[in-house]
Amino acid sequence: MKTVRSDLWRLIATALIAVAVAGVGALGSPPASAQEQATAEDERRAANRLVVEARQAYDKALAGEADAQDLLRQALDKLNEVIARYPSTDHAVTLIGGGTVAGISIPEITALLDRAQSGDAVAGETGGTEADADARERAARDDSSEDDAAEDAGATAAAPEPEPEAPPEPAGPPIPQGADAIAACDRHAGSPNDITLEGTGIWQTLIDTERAIAVCMAAVDADSENPRLKFQLGRAMYRAGRHGESVPLFTQASEAGHMVSRAQLGLMHIRGEGVAKDEAKGIALLKDAADAGDPFAIAMLGELRMRGIGLALDQEEALRLFRQAADRGSPVGMQRVGEAYASGRGLEQDSAQALEWLSKAIVAGAPGAHYMLGMLHRDGLGVKKDAAAALSHFRDAARIGHPNALFEVGAAYMNGRGVATDEAEAVRWMQQAADAGMVMSYYTLAYAHAFGRGTERNPQEAARFMFLSLRARSETAKEQMLENASQWPPDMRRALQERLKQAGLYASSIDGSFGPATRQAIQKLIGG
Repeated sequence: MKTVRSDLWRLIATALIAVAVAGVGALGSPPASAQEQATAEDERRAANRLVVEARQAYDKALAGEADAQDLLRQALDKLNEVIARYPSTDHAVTLIGGGTVAGISIPEITALLDRAQSGDAVAGETGGTEADADARERAARDDSSEDDAAEDAGATAAAPEPEPEAPPEPAGPPIPQGADAIAACDRHAGSPNDITLEGTGIWQTLIDTERAIAVCMAAVDADSENPRLKFQLGRAMYRAGRHGESVPLFTQASEAGHMVSRAQLGLMHIRGEGVAKDEAKGIALLKDAADAGDPFAIAMLGELRMRGIGLALDQEEALRLFRQAADRGSPVGMQRVGEAYASGRGLEQDSAQALEWLSKAIVAGAPGAHYMLGMLHRDGLGVKKDAAAALSHFRDAARIGHPNALFEVGAAYMNGRGVATDEAEAVRWMQQAADAGMVMSYYTLAYAHAFGRGTERNPQEAARFMFLSLRARSETAKEQMLENASQWPPDMRRALQERLKQAGLYASSIDGSFGPATRQAIQKLIGG
């Protein structure tokens, strides 16, 4: 039987972290020795410091301090550094899964950065979470002395001309009522993991939270005894970052016998989202829902077993649970079984079975399975090599923000695989991958900005991405900067030296010459 390439399993392992299921992002780390636990604690503290720094930059951007684009990029860099340097921490796993830490997330900051780059103001932006309100209040307090001084200085100045009133924004679509609201709630917030839902539902990362919350509130008003509707309202609020508000809704639905709500509550206790962190209570809730036959709960127990979180690490038991969940209709279980067949890990490698299970997962509502199908088509595993088919699958997975899929779409445009070569389009996709935490895209973006491939030359951006790539321990970046730096533009080399100096790693001249001092700084950056 043909064995799968080793790098395919590496990519599968990365994809496992990023599965987009409700509340299954950051579950923790496997049991470790005392020394490993000490190291893990150091990493947790370091990751937490970076998250705090990211939040501070984000707050300043919303408060209108300095250049909002630069501050938002700083925040993104900090969050991506958490992923690159401390991938096993709770913060990193949450971020990779598109989740929220300290009230911020990579997708949210990316969206704000896109708006800022389009010329839209982000200062004074109002968020929908209590954390956002707290952040704005903190920023206002921090700036109070400057504001008071400005008010005193301008006390005798002429009052400005009043701004003309902006025309009112057009009203959104009307909120349906009664049975129409229930149907709309199912459509906008129904979960593919909910066996009580008729239809496939919508993946969490695709939810339009504002609309979903509005229609589901109307749906709950129309049928206040329906636990599925309370779950869906809670799901929309959870996706919007309103974890505390989602807990009572999940609790009420769980008490009414809605098992996927009980499983969701279990995951939130394990992660400490909206409730005090309590792994034992979370696992008990998951087991209770699994004992009642809920396929999502069974699949989530498989996740815990696979990664040794709260339960003993047991790959064989994890696969048994995934298969049981798949047989009961779980899209997550189907995807995991398909990935096991694709990799030969836990099952004899069988590309035909992998294709069958991954296809079932997609039909059942797991768009992340498109990524692995794309890999099979790209590499000709179990099917004829088909770059166009691979690209189609990668695009479908990219729709939910799958970091690996975003990278693969960019690589297809860069190399003309399944589509005409388009370096500008490649850079656009690679940027999205970088914003989603895909460290493999950093080097490509450094090269693009350094040499003007697919974008205007920008030595500062080139240096920023090269710095990130080196920090992520890219072997290609290391080789280029230590062995082939003279082939890179001098202005980019000088900008990289500036970044090394700012990081406290370099104290010599900013001259673009990569002598012993620069090489030593680069070695320190990559941990060598």
